[in-house]
Amino acid sequence: MQQEFDWLLNIPKERVLKEPHNMELYFEEDEFDDFTVRLEQRNDIRYVGDGVTEASWGQRSVRFYDLDN
Repeated sequence: MQQEFDWLLNIPKERVLKEPHNMELYFEEDEFDDFTVRLEQRNDIRYVGDGVTEASWGQRSVRFYDLDN
């Protein structure tokens, strides 16, 4: 579990308090590009932040809300 991760999501700390950013569950995907293409084909995905991000060490990630929010 990660706390105080507004800096990791690159969102204002105030938004963390207003949105359900208090828990994160993650999965790793070997075919990341294919996965993001499938996400983009959906119209019910609400992203946290600006979609795909890449960390300075090269790790790419995409964060989005559970479909039930």
